[in-house]
Amino acid sequence: MDRGRLCRSHCPLLKLKTDHMATVLIVEDEESIRRFAAVNLTARGYAVIEADNARDGLDMLRDRLPELVLLDMRMPGMDGFDLLEAKAQDPDIADIPVIVLTASMGAADAVEEEYTGVVAVLHKPISASELIEAVATTLATD
Repeated sequence: MDRGRLCRSHCPLLKLKTDHMATVLIVEDEESIRRFAAVNLTARGYAVIEADNARDGLDMLRDRLPELVLLDMRMPGMDGFDLLEAKAQDPDIADIPVIVLTASMGAADAVEEEYTGVVAVLHKPISASELIEAVATTLATD
């Protein structure tokens, strides 16, 4: 018997590397928060793409079609609200779920009530366990 084929079918760690990994787009202007999220998600097997502003984030969203977006709401120039509005108008990306990252309690209420596709709001500062639980829950139900 081919040992490589046997191991791929019975070794979950090797199987993980060949299966499709969910891709998460992180749109966050604060490098420390973006890196924190990327490191924690990558360590758990998610593929991560990053944008440090909403305009680039919207372009990546359209080009890469990730399974999930982590979105900061307050950024200079085009912000998270603008990205959510553009996303809602584009049928190719409108249904991609979004987890909002915000330091503002008022923004959280407005986002959950007004924008389709927002599945959760995480308040900064976020913990690794809070981030991973929100991502895993969202992707499990998507």
